[in-house]
Amino acid sequence: HFVRAFQKARYRRHLKWAVHWCNHTGPNSHTFEDMRDVTRFWCTNYFNTAEYYRIDGKPVVMIYSAENLDRDLGEGGCKKALAIAREEAVKAGYPGICFIAMKWNERDTSERVIRGYADRGFDMTSIYHYIEHDGKVEDPLHFDFSATANANVAQHWENWRKTGIIPFLPHISTGWDDTPWTENRVIRNKNVADFRRICAAAKTFADHYG
Repeated sequence: HFVRAFQKARYRRHLKWAVHWCNHTGPNSHTFEDMRDVTRFWCTNYFNTAEYYRIDGKPVVMIYSAENLDRDLGEGGCKKALAIAREEAVKAGYPGICFIAMKWNERDTSERVIRGYADRGFDMTSIYHYIEHDGKVEDPLHFDFSATANANVAQHWENWRKTGIIPFLPHISTGWDDTPWTENRVIRNKNVADFRRICAAAKTFADHYG
């Protein structure tokens, strides 16, 4: 529904967008045939629009859980699923698909973990959402947005980049409040100044590392 509405929007040419597949579903939710079918749908309805975001000419797709693909499709299942999707995209006239893994645990920047996503066939990594505080708050479930801004512009991106395995796409945090469904974590006092700091840090990072 969102995409159909967006495609009718008067100023849609000013905004790039891409699929983020939130596949945090129960067991036995994935099949190779589903992967083939959904990629054909993406090619026909999304990738062929002017606003769809591409990297090096390849349409971008972000996947929430590589682990769930392996869970349902067996060892090597995620890698095979991505290969099937790329094959379908090439058939449709695209140079492939740029797959970005939404990595968990988000704080873990170890080479072992990031290598696991590279081995599954991902082109890049990023994170679903940054809700960290660098251990400098009294209550880790209720804290100020400034703590997230401080942590986000510290060593997190740099530690990720240093692994040199696959590129990292910086994430720009917008805060967090999951009380509607779990009453677990709330980041208070979102404000322009701290958000600006995160955006500026992301631009500096991108300018420096290309």
